Amino acid sequence: MTELPLPEPLRLGGNVPDNWLKLKHGIQLYYPTTELQKPRTQAQKASIFLHLAGQEVNDVLNTLKISEEDKVDHDKLVEAFEACCLPPTNRTYERYMFRSRVQADGKLLEQFYRDLLSVSKCVSFLKYIFEL
Repeated sequence: MTELPLPEPLRLGGNVPDNWLKLKHGIQLYYPTTELQKPRTQAQKASIFLHLAGQEVNDVLNTLKISEEDKVDHDKLVEAFEACCLPPTNRTYERYMFRSRVQADGKLLEQFYRDLLSVSKCVSFLKYIFEL
């Protein structure tokens, strides 16, 4: 069996929310596939998270207002970075953009549907998507 590739470190330039979501998803896939015989502690998961996330994340960690105990608690660490990397959204504007989507000429219905699903995540429509 080949070695599992590591998730890409978080890049704090460009599209930070997208970069954060990719890192978070990559780490969520990485943990269970590299699990040893016994489950990891929160401190072990926090250390792995900080190592995989890269040096930029470690630099940002020193500027976050979280306690030393929270720095070794994986869930609280992820929560703090999520608050830092995911800015609040303008739901009115996002809903306007969702509702003004039009299927382009030559675009398949399946592609348009996938596009709508991806945009709907931004506006919290996903829980209502099957009621449409």
